[in-house]
Amino acid sequence: MKWTGRPPKFQDPKELEEAIGKYFMDCDKNKEPYTVTGLALVLGITPRKLREYKDCTEDINILKQLDSSVKKELSDIVKRAYLFCENYAERKLIDSGCNKSPAGYIFALKNFGWQDKQEIVQTTNNKADLSGLTTEQIQELLKEEK
Repeated sequence: MKWTGRPPKFQDPKELEEAIGKYFMDCDKNKEPYTVTGLALVLGITPRKLREYKDCTEDINILKQLDSSVKKELSDIVKRAYLFCENYAERKLIDSGCNKSPAGYIFALKNFGWQDKQEIVQTTNNKADLSGLTTEQIQELLKEEK
């Protein structure tokens, strides 16, 4: 079944690449930050649609009508644009000259998939094999250690 709804705004990878490049040049010229929402605004699409171009999954109706090689090219262009935005946030986070709170940049990076977590690895010095013991026997051993 061919999808016959509204065509995607960008079907030509070159047109999309030029529009994105202009966005980043304008940001540099005006000393403005690179943001995903700013990029979406300039492109005239929602951040959600921009993610759809980036993710380029088969269940996204608006891109179904495009050739798979064109979809991949569009996706690669948007992925690279996301990297520019992510890199901007990362550089600002570690920039000692930036006198803004890092919380906003940390939040932005988490939206790019970064994680703030600790991993705790617990080991025991007791080398005893407990695999053959019943639950009651293990509980008894634990009582003895206290």
